[in-house]
Amino acid sequence: MKRQRYGFIFLLLIFYSAITNAQQLPLYSQYILNNFLLNPAIAGSDGYTSFNITSRKQWLGYADGPTTYSASYSARLLKRKTNVVGKKLIGARSGNVGIGANIFSDRNGALLRTGGAFTYAYHIHFKEGQLSFGLTGSLEQVGLDKSRLTQDFISSEPTTIQSALATNVYIPDAATGIYYIYRNFFTGLSVDQLFQSELRTVYHNVVNPGTYLIDYQYLRQYYYMIGYNLPVADNYSLEPSMFLRTNEKLNNLVDVTLKVIYKRSFWMSYGFRTDFIGDQTSIVSVGFRLDEFYFGYSFDYQSDAISLSTYGTHELVLAYKLGDSQRRYRWLDRF
Repeated sequence: MKRQRYGFIFLLLIFYSAITNAQQLPLYSQYILNNFLLNPAIAGSDGYTSFNITSRKQWLGYADGPTTYSASYSARLLKRKTNVVGKKLIGARSGNVGIGANIFSDRNGALLRTGGAFTYAYHIHFKEGQLSFGLTGSLEQVGLDKSRLTQDFISSEPTTIQSALATNVYIPDAATGIYYIYRNFFTGLSVDQLFQSELRTVYHNVVNPGTYLIDYQYLRQYYYMIGYNLPVADNYSLEPSMFLRTNEKLNNLVDVTLKVIYKRSFWMSYGFRTDFIGDQTSIVSVGFRLDEFYFGYSFDYQSDAISLSTYGTHELVLAYKLGDSQRRYRWLDRF
């Protein structure tokens, strides 16, 4: 039984390495509602102090489908007056600095990633626009969830594994980004997994004696987003947007979304996602705002074989945002 389990772990790791060339990091269907997770330059860019919780279950009904939880905070350190004490200035702030933090847990099969990140952003304010730069440092713990390794696996070539993932490993990393807003237009470019860290798994084959090394490398992930909020009638506006995700192997993933917003308090959107192997996903999102609280829900439906054995992908976002009274940022469309 033990040997069968190790064989299962081995195939699991190989499978994970294959599929995560495209999805080494979590997907987010409601990226506009909490885009700070995808671009560190956005931290504090809208002037809000924001608290966000995101829960995403991919391929509901499939026990080992990816599951992501995150809790994040971002804020703008607003400009304040200085107090003179002797010859020193105390409490000076330029109002150009944004900060953010994020803790997350991401499970894909038996592989579990948990960690945290801290973000620093700097915003250059123009008359009706803003250019932002951001840098994130992160530390994550990677390991195997042994409670998921209870399946029997019958192999014609029994295999045992000695894996670095059998005990938790810690991986530091970084991300950087740039973001620009002009009135109702926004665009941004960011790069994640800058360090391209590497995990190595050693296994020994019993039938064909020998020790083998499998390398699994984190690829740099490149994100680009662009969108525009267009008022079309009293109380209504349309917001078309596009999100492109790729890596150094050119495994592209593209989201195109159209959101309808009513009274800046209710919205509904339809999105279409396609990836580098031709899989297509339809995304429907709805949400509302109640004072400082925002709630969003999205449902993803894939048009491939896996959709026959799952109930789609579900994502919930809950946000609490303070700062509507900040006159300096009222020219921004911050919905």
